[in-house]
Amino acid sequence: DGTGVAYSDTIHISVFDPTAIYQANFLKNIYVNMEHSYIGDIEIRLICPNNQSVVLKEYPGALGTHLGEPVDPPVAPVPLNPGVGYDYIFPTSPAIYNTMVNESGKYQHNYTDVLGNNYLNEFYLPAGEYTSFQNINTQLAGCPLNGNCIIRVTDNVSIDNGYIFRWG
Repeated sequence: DGTGVAYSDTIHISVFDPTAIYQANFLKNIYVNMEHSYIGDIEIRLICPNNQSVVLKEYPGALGTHLGEPVDPPVAPVPLNPGVGYDYIFPTSPAIYNTMVNESGKYQHNYTDVLGNNYLNEFYLPAGEYTSFQNINTQLAGCPLNGNCIIRVTDNVSIDNGYIFRWG
């Protein structure tokens, strides 16, 4: 949780020819397993080894929609317990769903969080494939395949929380 605070994680890749660069559809997809209580305040970005990047989920957008099953009771302070993450996938080919912002406010579910709080008719994004805000193939064209790939999720507004459990 934070105002402009970014969470970053790095995967180092060193299995390709040293001169290999990204070309269209080299990747099948980028995925992240996460939960967050307020998708409207986050940006999700992938940064390749030469600092080119692609925005997967833009900020601002998608007010009042959860990712996964966060711990988000209606009374502050919000406990900083991890909830249940869902797999959100950004393919390089057409996705099942439109962008996360365009899909927000369409789906509702009921769940009980890991602390036993019950939620009814909460807006959320189902697990699945979403269209990236920026085109992955265009934005990453020419990136070196070897080096550090970074995922960066920036939380731009306080009074919420989220967790990334894995990505690739």
